Amino acid sequence: MEKYNLKTIIDYINGDDIKDYDIDTLENDQQFMMEVMDFTKDKNIYNLCSNEMKNDWKFIRFMIYTFKDDIPFLDKIVNDFFSNNSDILEQIEIKLAMCDIAKNKDYEFYEDYKFTADILYEIIKDNLESIKEEDYNDYFEEGFYFIQNAFEFSETTLNYFAEKMIEDIFYKYINLEEFLHARYQQYEQFEETGVIKFIIEVLSCYDTDLTDYVVCHVETLKKQQNKFNTIKKNWDWYNEHIKEKKYTMIYDIILEKCEESKGFLQYTDLELLFHFANKFNILDDILKYNKFTILDYEEVMKYNLLDVSKMNFKDLKIYYEVQREILKILKQKNPQEYDKYIQKENERTKTNLVIDFPSRQIKNTR
Repeated sequence: MEKYNLKTIIDYINGDDIKDYDIDTLENDQQFMMEVMDFTKDKNIYNLCSNEMKNDWKFIRFMIYTFKDDIPFLDKIVNDFFSNNSDILEQIEIKLAMCDIAKNKDYEFYEDYKFTADILYEIIKDNLESIKEEDYNDYFEEGFYFIQNAFEFSETTLNYFAEKMIEDIFYKYINLEEFLHARYQQYEQFEETGVIKFIIEVLSCYDTDLTDYVVCHVETLKKQQNKFNTIKKNWDWYNEHIKEKKYTMIYDIILEKCEESKGFLQYTDLELLFHFANKFNILDDILKYNKFTILDYEEVMKYNLLDVSKMNFKDLKIYYEVQREILKILKQKNPQEYDKYIQKENERTKTNLVIDFPSRQIKNTR
């Protein structure tokens, strides 16, 4: 940072004549004023700086880290900066710097700055998407290349964007909990492959610049690692939840089909439920997750006269429709897969309406 010798700085502080320099020139020199404040730690020198300097984001960032223990002072000069500066990139840089010095302290402004920084991030992300669509479709990936160029000298801001983009990638492309449960019986099996290695391999599929950055800044993976810890903690609960959803879904399907019949069936929903529970050897799970007791089962089966060979055509149609849906549910590893199947079937049966809009010419002003 140093450009001026110590004697020049001390002479200025003492009000002595300064050889080779004009006072007005020095007070308009950002580098000089920053060196003076860094030496004296006197915030009042800020008042001697030019308005141009006070509206420079690099100077304000310097002030934030130099006087980080004087939050009221910083809050004032930062708000003055925001009043005279509308550049989104510069605003998010300053907001994140303020959050950085206050992250372990109980300051009221922290949540406000963090909230507005997140809003600015969404605006920047939307702008990156527009750039991607217009000019950089092949190379752009998720856009960290442009973020790195814009904030190359600010690790705090780059870390923030890296963490947000990592979060977006995993939210946008991967249902992490579902993904892991579909591939591993126990979480410990996944841990053997390495959590960080897995995260980096996923990121490399979507943004190589982001991947290169996080390899050198593994602290940006901390939030994502915490999500893995939560998945590990909830591993058994998730399996139980999936089983509950699967076996309650079977009963829901039966209720839905029986309702469609408008009450003309020769059997009840419970007779049909317990019939298939026995047929597919899932009675214990059906009772457990649908909150039935063995007494409920025995009461229904005592008078159950369900006989497939004696069903009329309408009853058979419902019977085989229910059986087909139950087999699909049992075949899927978790209920979300069945939900996706139903959604796909519904889309397949819809009539596709294609509207051919005239192409819009975008003028490139670059």
